[in-house]
Amino acid sequence: MIRPSTDLTVYLCRDPVDMRKQIDGLALLVQGGHGAKSVR
Repeated sequence: MIRPSTDLTVYLCRDPVDMRKQIDGLALLVQGGHGAKSVR
């Protein structure tokens, strides 16, 4: 079984999100809405 590392950060959004935005659009939502920095 593969387990994530202990320093993994997961962001959850309770608002509806358009998943058609692909990874770049979703990363912009994370950066803008949470002030977080996404890692690729």
